[in-house]
Amino acid sequence: QRIREITFGLMPNTLVRKGLVKTVEEFIPKAQRIVSISINFHCDPLPQLPPETEVNLYRIIQEVVHNVIKHAKATTLDLSITVKGDRLALAARDNGCGFDFEKTLSSHPGLGLKNLMSRVEVMHGDFRIQTTPGKGVQYLFTIPITQVQTTPL
Repeated sequence: QRIREITFGLMPNTLVRKGLVKTVEEFIPKAQRIVSISINFHCDPLPQLPPETEVNLYRIIQEVVHNVIKHAKATTLDLSITVKGDRLALAARDNGCGFDFEKTLSSHPGLGLKNLMSRVEVMHGDFRIQTTPGKGVQYLFTIPITQVQTTPL
């Protein structure tokens, strides 16, 4: 069972077969079983995205959920993916304890925030975080949408 969980975490079969939205919808109940948290997820209809974009978005969602479970002491997490023109926005907001972003980034050896930033950079996107101790965290990731190109037969 543990090997299956690890394998799912590395490259969920659902991501390949069913796409990003279904994979996130399957991931959320698993995360909610770890700790008592209400995770709400909304997603606009998405164009077909390149597989590497879907993987990076999924990894960002996993990292955000992991951070909330491990650090935030939150009871709710709202996740949404919206499409505006040629940009996709992934937003996350929790009602947890918040933190000092600059202090955490410079003093903690963990890779969580750095991984988030590098994944967004790889997709040529933007990452914004708004947090204050005691006020929760709001993440906003925006990336350009590059649709999968199909070659005519």
